[in-house]
Amino acid sequence: MLRVVAGVLSVFGGILALVGIFATLRPLMGNDSTSAAVIACVVSAGVSFIAWIWWERWALLVGVLGELLYLLMDMEENTRLRS
Repeated sequence: MLRVVAGVLSVFGGILALVGIFATLRPLMGNDSTSAAVIACVVSAGVSFIAWIWWERWALLVGVLGELLYLLMDMEENTRLRS
């Protein structure tokens, strides 16, 4: 059960991290940012799933780090929008 939860958190965290990165870089990418974000989400989910199969603790770590990266990118985006 813990492996399933770790895998879900890992995939979700990786997707959120990459969505945050691409949302931050969107002005540089122009109108094609949606397809790039979808590709990034698929790659992130694949990498996270491989990590989950390889070792569930690493998958949980990837998920937590992904969440932290997403929060940092979101805070940076909000700071930039306020100024």
